[in-house]
Amino acid sequence: MPQSNYDPVRIVQQDPAVRDRRDELELRLYARTRDPRVREALILRWMPLARSVAWKYVSGTETIDDLMQVAMESLIKAIDRYDPGRPNGFSAYGARVIDGGLKHYFRDATKTIRIGRAVHDRAGRVHWAEKELRAELGHEPVASEIAERIDATVSEVEEVIAIDATRTPASLDRPVGSNEEDPGSTLGDLIGVEDGGFDSVDTALAVAGVRLTERERQVLQLRFEEGLTQRDTGRCVGCSQMQVSRVQRRALKKLLAAVQDSEPGSSRPTLPATPRRAEVTVNQAA
Repeated sequence: MPQSNYDPVRIVQQDPAVRDRRDELELRLYARTRDPRVREALILRWMPLARSVAWKYVSGTETIDDLMQVAMESLIKAIDRYDPGRPNGFSAYGARVIDGGLKHYFRDATKTIRIGRAVHDRAGRVHWAEKELRAELGHEPVASEIAERIDATVSEVEEVIAIDATRTPASLDRPVGSNEEDPGSTLGDLIGVEDGGFDSVDTALAVAGVRLTERERQVLQLRFEEGLTQRDTGRCVGCSQMQVSRVQRRALKKLLAAVQDSEPGSSRPTLPATPRRAEVTVNQAA
């Protein structure tokens, strides 16, 4: 006599009505007793719900493992807060809590650059349509195909694509070399520029230590800060134009020597020759 495959226990367990009634009884039992063993059983029972909601948010930047962690935390909150008297049952309530937890995670935890709620919700639909179309078409869908699937405009889809490419900035410490043993430069090394202001700081420090006479300081200040001519500078300090030229040249030599001493190996440029008296006389006559 052939053996029968009839299993009344298995048939009862697969009956959706019986399963839903059992789940409701377990939820009521946990709400009344707060038994950790019942809680653990409910978490295992509703884990597929958390996984199905998390898969809707899988993208190129977030893995299913990270999203499942957030979804499971939200599932536990839903189980702890569930009121058995709700009319729609735990399935609808739990899915809404898990979905809200994932949206909160994306909005407040993962992105350095924040985006609006409407764009964020549209991004979720774009990502989901991308996965569906990729499986159906066998290639990466274009913006027009995605827009048709989610009933949006091409510009709205392109906005989501552009935001996805820019809202998570690349690290400046990311290696850009191709050799694993010698990664070479980082991204920050390639986009940075050398600040020439450091040389000015060294020069300023060297010049600050030069000892100038009071007249030398006065001449340099009047000539280069006030912009006076040598003749007007001589009138201010009580000397001739020729004496101003000599004082200026002597002071500049001191400053130049100090700067060259602070830069080893640099050649010392020569200062221009002092104008001859004939040239000064011509200038005075002019």
